[in-house]
Amino acid sequence: MTTDRSCKVSTVRYIRLVAGMIFRRWALVIVAPFVAAAVLSFYDLRFLVVALMLLFVVTPLLLMFIYIYYGLTPEARFSILPKTLSINQQRIIAEFEPLGEDYPTPPPVKLDLKRVSSVEYRKDCYALIVDRHRFRPVVIPYSAFSDKEQISEFSSILNKRH
Repeated sequence: MTTDRSCKVSTVRYIRLVAGMIFRRWALVIVAPFVAAAVLSFYDLRFLVVALMLLFVVTPLLLMFIYIYYGLTPEARFSILPKTLSINQQRIIAEFEPLGEDYPTPPPVKLDLKRVSSVEYRKDCYALIVDRHRFRPVVIPYSAFSDKEQISEFSSILNKRH
């Protein structure tokens, strides 16, 4: 099956998806210090300053870390760059589109479906977890497929991958 539509995911959408995956996994660890400082601020106002520092200093630093660490991975490049996909029972081949006159066209990338350890079905995309890297998904939007038949065919390929 070849998708004749160009597809890509915006960088904001990709980082939002990764941040959501991280937050779901580590929500208690992320929220607990802020809640503790907020509750302790009823006893001593200095804890309010600590809570605000956590909110306005630490949180943006964590988001920058997520953006740099996870936004510069090969999986992010696969997801973000405009491409057309060729899909068969064994692999997905991404043919990237030219980025412009000043940039070379990236070479095609082959993703063996045996390397996909799990699949998350989102409301607008597939998030393929490759090689058990939990927070580095390959994102394939549903808009890559021309009709619902192609979406169901790809879903059946993903379900039969092992």
